[in-house]
Order: sequence, then C-alpha cells, then structure tokens
Amino acid sequence: MAQIRNLSLAQVKKEAAEKYKNTTVLTFENGTKIDVDLVLRPSKITKLKTELIDVLSDAMEQKKKLDAPTLFAIQTMLVVKYFTSIKADVKGYDGLLDMLYTLNDGNYTNKILESFDPAQLGIVYKDIDETLKLINHAIEEKLNEINNTEASSSKPEGPAVTKRGKKNA
Repeated sequence: MAQIRNLSLAQVKKEAAEKYKNTTVLTFENGTKIDVDLVLRPSKITKLKTELIDVLSDAMEQKKKLDAPTLFAIQTMLVVKYFTSIKADVKGYDGLLDMLYTLNDGNYTNKILESFDPAQLGIVYKDIDETLKLINHAIEEKLNEINNTEASSSKPEGPAVTKRGKKNA
C-alpha cells in the first residue's frame, strides 16, 4: 500500500502553476504582442472582483456615472488587465475607462476579447454577476434596516390629530 503524503502549499503552488501556465500569444499588425491566459486562475478572479468593488465604491462616492454599459466596460477592462500581459498601470474608474478608450481607438479591444476562450469569460462574468447580486442584496437589507429604524422613530407620540383638529383617542 502506498503511503499517503500530507498536502503542502508548495505542492499546491506547483500544481496550480502547471494548470494555469497555458497562454496564447496575440500578435498585432504593428509587431507587438500580448499573452492571453487560456484558463483563468481563480485567485486572479478574486483580485479582479476586489478591485471592481473598490472602483465601484469610489465611483459611487464621487457620484460618477454607473449605468450598465459603463459597468460592463469597467469589468471588461479588468479582465484585460488581469488575464493578459498588457502593460497597463491603470487604477480606478477613470483609469479603466481611459484604458478602454485607448484600446478602442487603436482597434485592439475586440481583437483582445476575441482571443479569450468564451467559456472562460463566461465563468468570470457569472462570478462577477453573483458577487454584485450579493452586494446589492446586502445594500437593500441595510437600506430596509435604516428605513425601518427611521419609520419607527418618526411615529408621532400622543394622540393623533385628525384633519379638523379633533383628537383621536
């Protein structure tokens, strides 16, 4: 009978490195290239979601536009940032939208997105969607809690007064 080894982080890192090492090289007409991950690493997805939450929180505080197309654009640029080798030190709402505009102007965005495995992109977007739904649910619960607290604290004390000034007992 073979001896069973105890799991080690070094072993897990080695297995993960092997599992997520495959990339495809996307070469552009101008002679530049980027590597695109074929299998999207869960730890990078977590980092992406963390940055997305930070960007959205800051954008809400600054009262920036957050409609569906803008949210999708931010998510897409985070995917490009985390799962390609593109050299882009962009941060925040403005940086990510500037990245989108720059890549669009150079006709790179669609080429980059088309190089991803659609199933892998589906996994990322589904995960992001589930995270955003959890956040929305938590916000709704907090708002309901605040509204219920305000409603109970704003009830008039003493007898109610009718329109004609007569007291109800």
